[in-house]
Amino acid sequence: MKRVKLFSLLLTLCLIVSIVAGCAGQAPKDSEKEEPKDVEQGEASAEEEKEEEQSPPKVLRVGIASAGREEYPEGSGEYIDDCWATDYIKENFGKPNNIDVQFEIIDDTSDSAMQNYQLMMAARKAPDLFYVTVGSVSFVSNLAINGALADLKPSLDKYGANIKNYLGEDFIETYGTFFGNLVAIPGKEEIPAISHYWIRQDWLDALGLEIPTTFDDWYSVMKAFKARADELEKAGLVNNAKDVVPYAMYHTRYFTDWERIVTRFYPPEYFDPEREEYYIYSGYGTEYLKEGFKEGMQFMNQMYQEGLISPNFALDSEKQDFIRDIVTGNAGSYCDNLFNGWGPENPESWHSMLQANIPEAKFEWCHPWTNKYDNVVRNPLDSVVLTYAFVPVYSEAVDEAIKYLDFVVTPEHMIAIQFGIEGETYDMDPVLGPMFKDEETLKAWGHRLGGREHIMLGRLPDPKWSRVQRSGARSKETAEYAEQIHRGIEENGYMRFPLQMAGIPEKATYEGGLRPIWEKFLASLIMAEPGKFEQVWEEGVKELEANGALKIVEGRQREFELMRKSAN
Repeated sequence: MKRVKLFSLLLTLCLIVSIVAGCAGQAPKDSEKEEPKDVEQGEASAEEEKEEEQSPPKVLRVGIASAGREEYPEGSGEYIDDCWATDYIKENFGKPNNIDVQFEIIDDTSDSAMQNYQLMMAARKAPDLFYVTVGSVSFVSNLAINGALADLKPSLDKYGANIKNYLGEDFIETYGTFFGNLVAIPGKEEIPAISHYWIRQDWLDALGLEIPTTFDDWYSVMKAFKARADELEKAGLVNNAKDVVPYAMYHTRYFTDWERIVTRFYPPEYFDPEREEYYIYSGYGTEYLKEGFKEGMQFMNQMYQEGLISPNFALDSEKQDFIRDIVTGNAGSYCDNLFNGWGPENPESWHSMLQANIPEAKFEWCHPWTNKYDNVVRNPLDSVVLTYAFVPVYSEAVDEAIKYLDFVVTPEHMIAIQFGIEGETYDMDPVLGPMFKDEETLKAWGHRLGGREHIMLGRLPDPKWSRVQRSGARSKETAEYAEQIHRGIEENGYMRFPLQMAGIPEKATYEGGLRPIWEKFLASLIMAEPGKFEQVWEEGVKELEANGALKIVEGRQREFELMRKSAN
């Protein structure tokens, strides 16, 4: 750990020195600065068009995080950085604006893209435009606090009309501003219902049980699944009773599969956005400071000892055992993100593969997570931000980067880049939005389409389409069912990680180092041997606090006080 922290410190120092020195040496003279043009993009006079044709195109380098460079479709000669979608962008955006758009892969093998990007930043070789998901907000914050990101507001005001229309100016200012400057364009998350809990309805029916509506009912059902596994085997609903896993879960890298249980034990003030407690403890490495967290972990440890939780979850970082238990019929229930596994019209969804193995099997959604103190069901909501797109401070293509983003969020281009040609590769459905034609048609077409790595700021022009399509619904009936679930989760929802705390410098400094310690802490608590829980707790807390957990809380307390004063 010390070697990792030393490397990170040296890398940050290198980054600061390189960027500051470069900026000092390359500051343009006033006479060299381009005066703003009071014309719409693409509407130059004939004289200006002639001048542009004679001048060399401006280069815009767009970074794409990818673990390798796989050809797809096979034999097409197309790749994520060189395909039909990138050609579409170059032809419809690059040429009319005299911009040479160059897509470059940043290696993301073993989730290393951000580290590789930081190395490129230190060497002043990073692409002009890159994005990360909201889970990496501390990475953006760290770059911002070190002065490594360009101020995007002047370019946005000149060339970002479509961006403002798509996202909203208040949204951009609120979530793209770090330490006083607009250094990122935030993409919008239209699907706040972050995680979904599914339970085997056929198991409940076979055992004469009702779908649980309270936490105590749920726990009783979990114990019944384990104790009466022989009945499930005799009914043909599981292959082997000894393999039954009442609550399937995987690695503790994320909050998803433990938070529904643990938050049961939090007092209501931790869900009240008017209270300090709502803001200052939420997050990786600090959640343990919430009253009730320890009790919740003790309960999960009890469940683990009772055989109600996947025995090897701590080793299942790629979810292989987790998915296997679902599709083979061993899992009685599970919780995962954004409808993962559902999709009745998709033969490759987990639920469909389960039914191929056990035809009577059926998962049903429920949310029995009543709070210990007031019996209210509360569900975690995802951040309202989806992504952050940003530009290095030394880039000479800030205007071009904003023009690019303005182009890709235009509805017709957003659809074309991701879906291709209407009538040829997709059809427009009034409920579902653009829907791909069958696999054989796409295979015959033979080209590679784009995705978020090209769009960056969103999924689809209409948020209703995004919600339906991300759920896996493929008909009006299943779309209505999915929307019912969305609304059920959004009711009494709370922000898992309040974004108001995202940009504090302490989070940027310490959270990256805390995450692996935090993951180990959670797994160790859940799997602690009888009589060892307190020892594991004390050792884990000591390690977290030695690596900055309390520093982050202090920063959040300071930020909350500023919020409170500004509100008054």
